[in-house]
Amino acid sequence: MPDSDLVRAYERLLANARSRGDLLDETSGQELRRHPRMRVRVNHVPQPMGPWPMAADISLSGMAFHTSEPCEAGRVVDITLGPDISVAAEVLACDEVPVLHEPARYRVRCRFADDDQGMRLLVALKEMETLQDNAG
Repeated sequence: MPDSDLVRAYERLLANARSRGDLLDETSGQELRRHPRMRVRVNHVPQPMGPWPMAADISLSGMAFHTSEPCEAGRVVDITLGPDISVAAEVLACDEVPVLHEPARYRVRCRFADDDQGMRLLVALKEMETLQDNAG
């Protein structure tokens, strides 16, 4: 169970994402998730996250990212953000997409092993975005 400060931070970030229009349609395509998906503004977050070049969106239960190399479904990957946050995730699918972010050619969807760890990663990412917004 995440601590109450982390839960309050998540609830605040979720409300802010709703007001800014950063929540993605949860019912579209194959990317159904148990929790709301938030767009990751890649120009506001240090990249890469672990070995993955471009984060695309994140929820408590999973995320999608773009990469130049394919990942096979079922593989467990570590997604890291700085020295303090590392989250294990299972690759659900890897689809080739038109090149949007050189050299990323694949969109990888994965599920976190634990929603609590997903919350830590999501809150850290969104707080970094807010710091960048305030600095710019």
